[in-house]
Amino acid sequence: MPANEVIPVYEVADRITGEATANITGKRFVVVNATSRTAGGTKGLAPDSAPSAVNYKVSVPAAGAKCFGVAMWDCPSGSKVPVIREGIVPVEVGATPVVAGTQVEVDSSGRVIPWGATIATQPVGYCCAGAAAAGTAEIALYK
Repeated sequence: MPANEVIPVYEVADRITGEATANITGKRFVVVNATSRTAGGTKGLAPDSAPSAVNYKVSVPAAGAKCFGVAMWDCPSGSKVPVIREGIVPVEVGATPVVAGTQVEVDSSGRVIPWGATIATQPVGYCCAGAAAAGTAEIALYK
């Protein structure tokens, strides 16, 4: 047996289950919050009776935050929600329309808005198909 072997917590995947620590709206970005699981904890899927054992705790991001992924559906606090981490996905647009061919960031509710190109904010994706305010754009997710 090799010494000091690395056993991945998660392999490359496009969906990871999160446990909501706030009400989550689908088609919006989420972040892993500071009260997430302890590194080196139980691996694998958690039974419904113990979601905190293995799932990362996710919540609504701050405006301009680097994000974990996009919630697949609406989810009340304390429940599990799949988070999409790769690919081109439909994401709700905030108060400002987004245009195809531009980078986007998140507003304070996890919706996409045009990236302000400032050091203070993080682009979370590239808009492949734009949309008007409150519409749904197709976003290629950044990692």
